Amino acid sequence: MGKWDKAIVCFQDSLLIGEEVNNLKRKARTIKSMGVLHLFKGNTEKGYKYLKDSLKICEKIKTEPLYAMVLNNIGIYYDMVGEWENAVKYYKKSLSISKKLNNLILIPNIMGNLGFAYSSLNKSERAIYYFKESIKLSAKIGDVYNKGINLIKQNIILFRQKRYLKH
Repeated sequence: MGKWDKAIVCFQDSLLIGEEVNNLKRKARTIKSMGVLHLFKGNTEKGYKYLKDSLKICEKIKTEPLYAMVLNNIGIYYDMVGEWENAVKYYKKSLSISKKLNNLILIPNIMGNLGFAYSSLNKSERAIYYFKESIKLSAKIGDVYNKGINLIKQNIILFRQKRYLKH
């Protein structure tokens, strides 16, 4: 974390290799990663551009697992810029594909993201639903990090509503 410029150089090298061997899937994955890196570095517009470029390649080569990840990451972009309705739209597209593919790693992550977006839209019951689903699936696959984050997010909403979980 924090070595953004070094990571960018590595991704640019990877992108050159992908282009040299004409591997569109590798190119799409690398561009997606560059987009995410720029989002978290704080260059949201640049990150969004990379993600949209990756999405175009994914649509061209029909790689649904990567396509679902890119959609989720575009949802994160919209979350970051406060456009939660758009975030929900992209998360739902990503979730639909991930469920179809039975991607048990990505599904709870997307559900947590949906919970966060609905929470930001002041739709508490929808947020709690997605956090609960994320928590349940995260526990099932042993993802303690995602489970913990979504328990915290869910409990913040419940605390604000003066509803407390009974253990």
